Amino acid sequence: RREIFERPGYREWALGQMLPIGRWAQPEDFIGATLFLCSSFSDMVVGHVLMVDGGWTIH
Repeated sequence: RREIFERPGYREWALGQMLPIGRWAQPEDFIGATLFLCSSFSDMVVGHVLMVDGGWTIH
């Protein structure tokens, strides 16, 4: 069984399968959340943690 875990790229593939979005986040994936938090649209967002994790936290 250990051999499968040692295959190049397997770990990245397996972890990617655990994400509902199906891929790892890229820097540009955070732009929308950043712009929202820097804008007046987020004036009423106080004491909240905005998770930008592709759904990882639902596991």
